[in-house]
Amino acid sequence: MRPTLLATPVFVAALAVIGFADSAFAQSYPAKPVKIVIPLGPGSSVEIVTRLVTQKLTVALGRAFVIESQPGASSQIGIEYVAKSPADGYTLLCSNDNIVSLPGLKKNVSFDLQRDFLPITQVAGFPMVLIAHPSVAAKKVDDLVSLAKVQPGKLDYTSGGVGSIQHIAMELFIQMAGIQLNHIPYKGAPQAMMDVLAGQAPVAFSPSPIVAAHIKSGRLRALAIGSDKRLPLLPDVPTLAEQKIPLHIVAWAGLFAPAGTPGEIVARLNQEVVKALKSPDVQDAAAGFGFELYGNTPEEFAQAIKSDQARVSKVIREAGIKPE
Repeated sequence: MRPTLLATPVFVAALAVIGFADSAFAQSYPAKPVKIVIPLGPGSSVEIVTRLVTQKLTVALGRAFVIESQPGASSQIGIEYVAKSPADGYTLLCSNDNIVSLPGLKKNVSFDLQRDFLPITQVAGFPMVLIAHPSVAAKKVDDLVSLAKVQPGKLDYTSGGVGSIQHIAMELFIQMAGIQLNHIPYKGAPQAMMDVLAGQAPVAFSPSPIVAAHIKSGRLRALAIGSDKRLPLLPDVPTLAEQKIPLHIVAWAGLFAPAGTPGEIVARLNQEVVKALKSPDVQDAAAGFGFELYGNTPEEFAQAIKSDQARVSKVIREAGIKPE
């Protein structure tokens, strides 16, 4: 019987050469600067933690890791740019939870998280803080719930846009607390936060790194934090769970590569990022900003994404949020 192509020595040798080439490519990676796209504007929590990590990667791998902000359309522009980039390890994405919620919120989304991306690692978490302007007559969660029940649907809250992490966080809270609030979406989180600081909007959720300094200065009042335990950065702010709202609301930053990127490169990036997150200076900086550092495996990150997708889909459905 004539042997099939798969059994021929030539084909076996070719496979060996391809495997060797992939391995050699991964060992020589990176041979040029690596771009990490952040689909958010400058100054975001995602950018802060990514900058800490890229400084370490540049030293460890001997090539520059450069951050490029590509904000717009609730992160859609930057995410879709990376989805269409070459799968060679030289264009990566560091995104927040928007990458999970966008497909359920916009009709014209062209990326598919499962099809177009490979998870590398979940880098960090940013506990969400329920904040109020000092003029609001609420010093704890019960006070806010009471205010909302007296005037259902009249109390405003701001967010960085429909489906943003601030929006999803507040909808989770609203559903759990059994209240009605009026959503005022902005084109970005910085603008939304400025109006709360100015007293033009009463309440919001925001990642801890963005509001910690304002809370300490007294310009904002923190009612609760969405982490499992109090933050050393804000030790006087009780958790939602302490106030009988059993919610864990922590935004995250995750590193992705375009689908098709060689597994050896994904593994090496995971290894180096995890190493960077364990370095004492990065951990000290993270504590100062109120980050939770993660550094899980690609498989663990994929499972976390799956869990988030289920939760976000439920929020969108129960809140009656319609795709734009």
